[in-house]
Amino acid sequence: MKIAFVYAIALLTLTASAQHKIAKPKPIVCPEVRTDVVLAQFPGGKDSLKAFVNRNFTLPESYKKTKPFFIKSLVVRYTIEPDGRLSHIDALKNEFPDLAAEAIRVFKLSPKWTPGKKDGRTVAQPGGYVICINTAKPEILDCE
Repeated sequence: MKIAFVYAIALLTLTASAQHKIAKPKPIVCPEVRTDVVLAQFPGGKDSLKAFVNRNFTLPESYKKTKPFFIKSLVVRYTIEPDGRLSHIDALKNEFPDLAAEAIRVFKLSPKWTPGKKDGRTVAQPGGYVICINTAKPEILDCE
């Protein structure tokens, strides 16, 4: 009886150790970094774009007087054309139409951007920006 018990324990141990063998993981293949693509850029870069939005965005009067405190983010999307102008400017998830209209107005004022390039040619590229608004102060916040 003791021999059968020892044999059963040995068999269970071998079976358990065989089940815990870890297969070799497959190598992760990272895509190559594309050096033939240059992203479009606002004149002066990201900080200049933030300053431009802060300087030109005005909180609508209706939010200064009647809306309770809240922080709202607006996502503005656009296309940077090969000549550097913005087109197809739109605000996503537009819960507050007057805030969205103001964001669109500001981006329509944008100077020409440095256009993006692909394979050495200027191309249209999609772009986007998030505006965070604190209506209690009112002020534009840093969303990052």
